[in-house]
Amino acid sequence: MAQVVLMQPSVGDMDELRDAPHLPLGLLATAGNAVERWETVLVDQRLDGNWKESLEKAIGTDTLCTAITCMSGPQVRFALEMAKEVKQLTDAPVIWGGMHPSLMPGQVLASSLADIVVRGEGEITFYELLKVLEKKRSLEGILSVSFKDGGGAIRHNESRPLANDLAGLPEPAWNLVDLDLYRPGFLDRRSLNIELSRGCTRKCAYCYNHALSRSKLRTLLPEAAAKRLFDLHDQRGVDSFYVVDDNLFLNKGMALGFAQILKECKRDIRWQSQGMDIRTILSLKHTELELLVESGLNRISVGADSGSQRILKILRKAYTVEEVLEANRKLARFPIIVYYSFLSGIPGESEEDLERTLDLMLELTDQNSLARTSPVYNYFPLPGTELWQRLIAEYGFRPPATLDEWASVDYACTNVDYLSGPMKKKLGLGYFPTLFLDRKFDEYGAPSWIKLVADFYRPVARFRVKHKFFRFPVETVLGKILRTRWST
Repeated sequence: MAQVVLMQPSVGDMDELRDAPHLPLGLLATAGNAVERWETVLVDQRLDGNWKESLEKAIGTDTLCTAITCMSGPQVRFALEMAKEVKQLTDAPVIWGGMHPSLMPGQVLASSLADIVVRGEGEITFYELLKVLEKKRSLEGILSVSFKDGGGAIRHNESRPLANDLAGLPEPAWNLVDLDLYRPGFLDRRSLNIELSRGCTRKCAYCYNHALSRSKLRTLLPEAAAKRLFDLHDQRGVDSFYVVDDNLFLNKGMALGFAQILKECKRDIRWQSQGMDIRTILSLKHTELELLVESGLNRISVGADSGSQRILKILRKAYTVEEVLEANRKLARFPIIVYYSFLSGIPGESEEDLERTLDLMLELTDQNSLARTSPVYNYFPLPGTELWQRLIAEYGFRPPATLDEWASVDYACTNVDYLSGPMKKKLGLGYFPTLFLDRKFDEYGAPSWIKLVADFYRPVARFRVKHKFFRFPVETVLGKILRTRWST
């Protein structure tokens, strides 16, 4: 039987603070149909310390292809590392998919380490591609596929329409992995990623979602969404879920209907939601928030982005800084952890704008004991976004021209040249302390020594952020120590 080898590259430090990596949900979804027809193996660089040996064992003369997923940014470096190893083991084509290849298929295929790109949603496209590869037929006509023809020219087939009926797509290939290895600890439970909707109708200037999901929101019906959780609970013993959708609560009726079913299900299930925005929070009634708590919702992620109203306008955000604070005060009355994400380094942003963001982070955590903040991520333009085009046209931004250049991008460091020297320095020094402003490490399954370091360093971090005092950066040394410990 022909064999398919799937590869999940590392994302670097993003997974290191957890006691287990997130589920490779994109690969499992893409392989949903394939596993019924071809022997399929998944090699995960995040879990497998001997991943090169695993690839060597998995790849043989019957290997039909290898396939790798990749986001823009630091993950490119690890994806290239895996693809390079594969090229030494087989002549079978290397297929790239995921966010970055979907947005930059020509750039990916310019690399000798890529042969085919699957753009966008992969469930149907990947299955059709495998059938054609097995029969050694032309790739012409397979929707949403880009490839190199016999002469080496890059070809882009027409795009496939989005799948409007998510319930009609195959179930993710759960059996490809041991689910227990992909359940990070959160509040004394082990949580599993799950998808109940796709897309977002918001038009944030930095977000690639418009390009991939064409600003459309598609959701499962509440009953189908709840069944997906119930099946995993009843058959696999999963009692905590992380809904990783872009913005599930944009369809408030679906989300509340789903919550009502969970409330009434007589199962001990907890859940988190990645997607809820400020305007949605403000629109929720007290009784609706009570319902969400009673359904088992214990955490939401919210994009606050900036403490500067001017920057929020540049980002095309529909809310104000005061509305962020109002939403936070509203949520403070409920036992829901709120994780606010922030970024800086936006074109035209000043040191004063950054300082307003730092002030907002402290105010949110002072207002609400369950408010948590991301570090101030260093903004890097992503392809397919409004700001990407604006930076090229107005600021002389030179985007990475090759995959190798993308491999050097790091969201903990300033990677752009349009910022002033002082702004770059303040942003670079501010990343580390803003990671430690709250008690988020107590809630995750982070190692105990990291929790001790966080408890010791938190007052220092809050002092630095409050007074904007980033001189004498001992955090640089501390960060290197932590990274060394994480990697061993």
